[in-house]
Amino acid sequence: MLDRVLTDRAVVDRAWPIVIVQDRYGGTYSGGGWLAIAKADEVEPHAYGMSRIACCLNAGPHGSDTAAMAFWLFPPDWIAAGRSPDEAAVALLAKLTGLEERPDV
Repeated sequence: MLDRVLTDRAVVDRAWPIVIVQDRYGGTYSGGGWLAIAKADEVEPHAYGMSRIACCLNAGPHGSDTAAMAFWLFPPDWIAAGRSPDEAAVALLAKLTGLEERPDV
């Protein structure tokens, strides 16, 4: 089912532009070394009028240790982490569609 999400143009369009950045803390707080940010150019009202990517690079996940830890306690829906850039993108699209991967039982 996740493969369908990745090839579904409507799902990708809802997230575009997606920006992938390396996690400043290497996954210590996020759980992955790479971050995927949906609609990265969208302005976040609570972030002093900065875009999502600017907010992420200047505060939140790339801020101080305390700021990063607080950010990842309850991360917004528009960001996800993964062990690789591809895994971060997959995690983001899955999160946006409610199809987050769960471990096999």
